[in-house]
Amino acid sequence: MVEILTASGFSLGGGLRDLALSRMQDAMLAQIEKETAVNTDKYQAKYEEYQAAAQTSRVVSARLSLVANTIQQNLDHITTIKDNLFDMKVAVETAATTTDMDYIRQVFDSAMTEVNRAADALPKVSNLIGNVGKTTWNTPEISYQTDDIGTRIDITGEYLGSDFYIEDSSGNVWVPDWSIRAMERFTGIGEYSSDTKVDSAYYTFDGNGINLNSLSGSAIDFTVFPDVASETATYTGTLYKGGLEVMPSWMYSDFATEADRTTATDDVDTARDVVNRQEAILKSELAKIQGYENAAKQTVEQYNELTYKAYEEGYIAQYEGQVEMQNRYQAMIINLQATAASQGNYTSLFRGAIRGMGKLTGSLLNQLV
Repeated sequence: MVEILTASGFSLGGGLRDLALSRMQDAMLAQIEKETAVNTDKYQAKYEEYQAAAQTSRVVSARLSLVANTIQQNLDHITTIKDNLFDMKVAVETAATTTDMDYIRQVFDSAMTEVNRAADALPKVSNLIGNVGKTTWNTPEISYQTDDIGTRIDITGEYLGSDFYIEDSSGNVWVPDWSIRAMERFTGIGEYSSDTKVDSAYYTFDGNGINLNSLSGSAIDFTVFPDVASETATYTGTLYKGGLEVMPSWMYSDFATEADRTTATDDVDTARDVVNRQEAILKSELAKIQGYENAAKQTVEQYNELTYKAYEEGYIAQYEGQVEMQNRYQAMIINLQATAASQGNYTSLFRGAIRGMGKLTGSLLNQLV
């Protein structure tokens, strides 16, 4: 039997009313979840896009920072090279007014050793001033990415040490060991080890191990063990130079004459010019790298701001959507309550008319209503 709606309820009864409200709530929640998911997907795509772009620029910035540190390390070693070249220049100038040539020779060769040590101090992969090949004197290149679209720049180094070898008429190769300031003799160009040494001797730069007889262009004539008559030997060969091309003191005849000192001074001055030029190049590269690094950091900040803005927009859109759905839900409740009130008024009027009818008719209508 269908219940009659009272002034405060539905004609379908309180149970059906509650069921209708429950279904409305479920439908509304489902709609809210659906629209929330749409907004979430929409703004999640933005978050991921901006964060991926920020990460790319972050990686670029980090790598540029490493390159900048590498360049700075090279520049620090260049400072050491410049200081030692200056000491060598002073030593040559002093040679004109001193009688202690052993001291001058020692200062000059020791400073040259420090030049080579500074040039070769860094790892080969990041050394722009070092000696990669013993007989080629090549230097590596550093390649770096400047932005988030893959633009790359290469930096080519220049060997700022000084090295050489002599290939004599017998095909043997004489190579300097700067750490002990002496020459060693090997069977050929290439890997130098104890297995390829011609003898176990070390021909020192101090005037007792090796002396220059003549040098014209690349043609060289020299004598070893000049103070040991039984072992003295003279060799001719071809001189090959690399890097700054400043030679040890014995190849300037220990600065014995003004011509020797002039040759040594000219070589040192030329080397200083080369070092100054390379220093200027690397300083310019460092400034550019730091500019690229700052630009990459700014790009990261911009994408972080866009990410925050996307989060904010997503939250606002989600909140406004939920408020709209709640308002719609409240409007439906109000309409439903208004409908229920109208039905209650109609039923009250209808009951008054029923009282004037016959009991049988009234009973039937009561059952139908």
